[in-house]
Amino acid sequence: MTNRTVPTPTAGEPAGILLELPASVVEVLGLPALEDLRDDQAHGRNCVWCSDGPLTVAASVDLGEQTSPLSSTTPSAPMRWFPRACRPCIGRRAYGALLDHAPGCKEGCRTSALGCEIGRTLNRLVREGRR
Repeated sequence: MTNRTVPTPTAGEPAGILLELPASVVEVLGLPALEDLRDDQAHGRNCVWCSDGPLTVAASVDLGEQTSPLSSTTPSAPMRWFPRACRPCIGRRAYGALLDHAPGCKEGCRTSALGCEIGRTLNRLVREGRR
């Protein structure tokens, strides 16, 4: 597998499937609150962190469908939103998250070069940000 968000297909695997980030990784990356985003950011047209855009599939990382209330201060029905990030932002966020995650990881980041799923994914996202 390459270090892209679109992995090289292996035998028997269909081509062109986007890699889905585990919810645990998205949580570690720390998405902004929905109420702090503009419409273009919440719908994935612009980067969720720097608001650069419009983003293309090739130049962005999909952060998955999110569900959260429109406002943290006013109770409301959960809203679905679809954040994406530009490569430079995902690289910077993943690097910071990896520095925070690895020292306290009890699943293997401190004891194995392979690390845990979160550590491996964050490492891949750091490399993705350099493209």
